[in-house]
Amino acid sequence: MQHHRGQTKSSWPKVQGACAQARTDGFDYVWVDTCCIDKSSSAELSEAINSMFTWYANAEVCYAYLSDVTVREGHSGAEVNTAEFEQSKWFTRGWTLQELLAPSEVVFFSRDWVRFGERSSLANWLMDITRIDEAVLRNKVRLLERSRPLFQRSIAQRMSWAARRQTTRPEDMAYCLVGIFSVNMPMLYGEGGKKAFLRLQEEIMKQSDDQTIFAWTNKRAPPYSLSGLLATTPAHFEDSQDIIAYQQWEPTPPYAMTNRGLRIDLPLHSLTRERRGHDIIALLRCGVSQDIKGQTGYKFLTICLIRLSIFDNRYARRDLGLLLRESVSSRMQTIYVPQTTTFDADMKGPIGHVIFEIQGFPHPSQYRLIRIASPTVERDTEKIHLDLTSPPTENLFVFSSLNPTGGHVTLLAYLIWQDPNKNKPQMVVMVGSSPDFGLGFDVTRYSGTDNKRFNFDDLQILLGEPSNLQPMGQKVKVDDVIVSVTARENTNAIPQHYSLDVSIEEQQE
Repeated sequence: MQHHRGQTKSSWPKVQGACAQARTDGFDYVWVDTCCIDKSSSAELSEAINSMFTWYANAEVCYAYLSDVTVREGHSGAEVNTAEFEQSKWFTRGWTLQELLAPSEVVFFSRDWVRFGERSSLANWLMDITRIDEAVLRNKVRLLERSRPLFQRSIAQRMSWAARRQTTRPEDMAYCLVGIFSVNMPMLYGEGGKKAFLRLQEEIMKQSDDQTIFAWTNKRAPPYSLSGLLATTPAHFEDSQDIIAYQQWEPTPPYAMTNRGLRIDLPLHSLTRERRGHDIIALLRCGVSQDIKGQTGYKFLTICLIRLSIFDNRYARRDLGLLLRESVSSRMQTIYVPQTTTFDADMKGPIGHVIFEIQGFPHPSQYRLIRIASPTVERDTEKIHLDLTSPPTENLFVFSSLNPTGGHVTLLAYLIWQDPNKNKPQMVVMVGSSPDFGLGFDVTRYSGTDNKRFNFDDLQILLGEPSNLQPMGQKVKVDDVIVSVTARENTNAIPQHYSLDVSIEEQQE
């Protein structure tokens, strides 16, 4: 515009038509996002983004120009092309969501600037297209009054309206939502869409204790993925349009971001293995609107958690594609949930180790333990008992390994046993962990005699990893031998402490 080349731009019909329509409607001023923001100034751009929702809310009317929609004259006036309207790109853009929601009224215009309806008159149709409920679309309250239906909707519901929208710059998917959640934040282009969206949610949590912010799903996440409590994109709220917040029924401390992660008080409930194998669920103060219709009780939405550390009560979210429902609450507990994506590295640090004792052995006349290999044994040989040259004097071997609470199948140790009286392949008991049932084991044979010179990594290449991990207490048959391993956890020990009993029995012919 400043260089008098505006008429050559593709957006010129939008600017020209808006000015002409505003003059026809008797307005002295019009604001057009295309040309009224100096995008070369980061300060002006940041101010505009943080103020835009307010500008729309204070406007007499907002014109929505749909350049990909045509209108023809019918018997009752202008008739819009139904398919074009429903498939218009205007409904897929992130920035147009606040244009639809903030003003007291929105007037829709076609490519040729033919008026074909208003938000209030098209509310039923718009509800089907956008999944925004009719009460929000029909509302004509001006300004930023908290009584507006928009601000009475839960965080998850408002996020769901943006779940199918996109922006050219990834950060804008967060920035275009600041007004919808009544927050302000600096614009940091270059930080990436995930970081921007996390910052948005942190700003929301400073003003709201609505726990629907945690009620999202990521059905595309790889199996056994771990996550923090916050979503990384609005797309994770695609199925959250019916999730409502419950009132707080007991006092709880405010959330807080710490160097251990998000500190939050939640009711935790341990599930039995028969119920899908989830170790722990956390009850959120929210539910699905259909669950409370005609009922006197509530059903709580729950997320699945896994404990990362017993030292600082850290947890991570698992089973990211699931939101379960529970009708009974539990005791409130303070937990820490890191938002980091490096859970594997965290769990392999020094505080991620556990101690194993082998207390129960096969009869010494049959099998003798000749080798223990774990990811940490080489570093811990001075601290643990590994004298395998003779039977243990106290019938006890101790070794350490990684914390068996990972979000995937993890190999923890090889226990290699030899029958001294028979020329048979060695029996290898592989101890591992499964995200479905915790500690488990598998058994294989090894015919070599030189395993002592191999470390844990070498044995992984040589022997492989468990192909069919079995829960502790089961029996595994290899040739004519039946192997069983049981484990007992000392729940009061720090670090975690497990006692193993190994049984190796040959079947009698």
